[in-house]
Order: sequence, then C-alpha cells, then structure tokens
Amino acid sequence: MAKKKKRMAAVIVISLFAVMSLCGMAVAGQQAMDRSDFHGSEDNVLDQAAIIDEENSMLVGKEVEDTTPLTATKGMKGTPGIVEDTKSNEIVKSFADEVVEPINIINFETTDSVTPEVIVPNGSAAIFSQAGGTGWVCNDGDELIYQFEKFPSEVGAQTLVIGYILDGVMYPGEKYLVEDGEYRHKIDKSGEYFVYVINASSDPLSLKSGNICN
Repeated sequence: MAKKKKRMAAVIVISLFAVMSLCGMAVAGQQAMDRSDFHGSEDNVLDQAAIIDEENSMLVGKEVEDTTPLTATKGMKGTPGIVEDTKSNEIVKSFADEVVEPINIINFETTDSVTPEVIVPNGSAAIFSQAGGTGWVCNDGDELIYQFEKFPSEVGAQTLVIGYILDGVMYPGEKYLVEDGEYRHKIDKSGEYFVYVINASSDPLSLKSGNICN
C-alpha cells in the first residue's frame, strides 16, 4: 500500500511539472506574438518606423539593444526591411549621390500638414506625405519647412537626418542634434515634394507631432 501511494505521488508530481511546462510555453508563445505585433524581432525589438502607440510606447526615449547592420553615418547599405523595402516604395524610386540607402522606408500621412508621432529605429526612414499619399506642390522660390521636436532620450542627443524627395529621388539631408528645430529647404525646382527623416542614432528615435508648410 505504501509503495502504491508513493507511485501515485510521483505521478502527481510529474503531472504538475508537465502542466507548468506547458503553461510556460504558452506564455512564451504569447509574448512572442505580442512582440511581433509591432514589427519586432528577438534581436532588434523595432525594425521599422511606426506610429507611437501603446504597443511600442515603452521604447520611447529608451536605450535598447539594436543589432541593425546600418547606421546612417557609416555609409553602408543595409538589408531591406521585412515590410516595405526601398525597392518597393512607391514614392522613392532612386537615390541621389551621397545618400545612404535606408534599411526600409515607411510612409506616414499627415493631417492638415501635421505629422503623427512616430518612432524610428536606427537606419530606417519615415516619409511624410499629405492625405492620400500625395506630396506638397512647391514652385521655384518657395520654401519647404518642417518643424520638428524629438522626445527626450536617456541616451542624450540623437542624430536625426531630414531631407526631401522630388520626382521620386531622395536627396541628401541635413543632420540635427537639437531636440527641436526647423528644417528649411529653398525650392529651386518646381514639383511635388515629400519630407523624409532617417534615424542616424544607434537607439530608436521618437518624434512628436510636427508641422510641414510651404
């Protein structure tokens, strides 16, 4: 009888371990699914620009491990992104000399020329367009202006590259270390213009709502 009770106790203990293991696997699986919701991976939590929301807001202003092979200041080309790479983007068709091709390019539409709050990982680009994906029609002599403000970061000053796209060509941008400021481009050729930003810092760079005018 005593041996039988011991065998039953052993079976119960093993069963409990099995249930705990299955629960642990389920939790890990759910966490992996949660991470994938905001286009993440195990090595690089954020791999493309995204609207700031409750799923990625914990990364705003934080220093995180980033294994992206490109930093926009190194002059290297990166691996195309998993969602929309530079070869499939409808706005950017080519790159002018001295432009480092970003890892991926994501377009964000503005509302009444007000840009959304976005978070951009190292080497990725975000394009701002008007509603419907159109750009701003500018004439010779106009000035394209983007007023921006970064979220403070625990890593200190972060490098933001801001530039323009004209007729499908991405042109060299300017680097900004300041937390807020203005990007100004004097128009010398009439056409449809878009504003782009590239994160040239190692950690995700987050931008508050801004304004684009011409």
